[in-house]
Amino acid sequence: MSESAWKEVFPYESLWYETKDGYRVHYIDQGSGIPVVIIAGFLGWAFYFRKLIRTLLEQRYRVIVVDHLGFGLSGKPDHYDYNLDKHLTHLTKFLTTDLQLPRFHLIAHGHGAPIALGYAVQHSERLRRILLLNPILFPGMPYMEGQWMLHVPYLWRLLSYRTNLYMRLALAKGIRKGSLNKLEKSAFLTPYRHYRGRHPWYSLFSRYREKPKDPSYSLLNEIVLRLPLLSRKAILCLGGEKDDLYFPENAERLQHVLPQTLMLNFPKAGHYILEDTPEEVIPIICRFLN
Repeated sequence: MSESAWKEVFPYESLWYETKDGYRVHYIDQGSGIPVVIIAGFLGWAFYFRKLIRTLLEQRYRVIVVDHLGFGLSGKPDHYDYNLDKHLTHLTKFLTTDLQLPRFHLIAHGHGAPIALGYAVQHSERLRRILLLNPILFPGMPYMEGQWMLHVPYLWRLLSYRTNLYMRLALAKGIRKGSLNKLEKSAFLTPYRHYRGRHPWYSLFSRYREKPKDPSYSLLNEIVLRLPLLSRKAILCLGGEKDDLYFPENAERLQHVLPQTLMLNFPKAGHYILEDTPEEVIPIICRFLN
């Protein structure tokens, strides 16, 4: 996709910060006012939040959106151990050392939720309000059991690494009510067009076959155990009920751990809730942040 086409659908300047091990991570930083930090998931990138970004800028927030290393427009090192601990380390350095942000709102989508909440339980004094969109958070939830291709290694490698078919299917299934035009769909899939862009995603999700054997599960359990440290924070969780990765048990367990959490589910929305119901979801987000 050409630079001029990018500016039509995502007119924000790209910036990069450097991790301690020398890799570049993509982010945008627009506007002024109270900061809102948005953490992308692994089945999307900063482009997914374009409608929310526009509205938040209109309401005079400073909006910072972070792609994880290996995802979106961030660097994609070949020989790298993509895991929850490293993503959390990168985010912590960026927010506390590089940006040195004052208190800010925190928004996370999908698999970005564990990373965002991992930061939150360590730095709760920096946070104003927390918003979770279709969070994929707790170990032992059934969402991975439904990903049948994870259990057929050769097919999984073919469809998710050698071709772009899995990401196309994930996008098609993730948007249940809304639609993307040709330009938007191309932008959404751009990071996964070549095998190098699919490698981090394939590597990370392959770890889930290991389940409790993987160190990320221990860290995720530790984050969950520390969630009560956020008991005084205002938390809103918005979920699409047509999302194959987001189960009602996820929201119920979060509300059990953090009873103050407000849950709102949207029956016709999928994983990409900001694409399915932006006219409903974005005003709710703005009222919550205000």
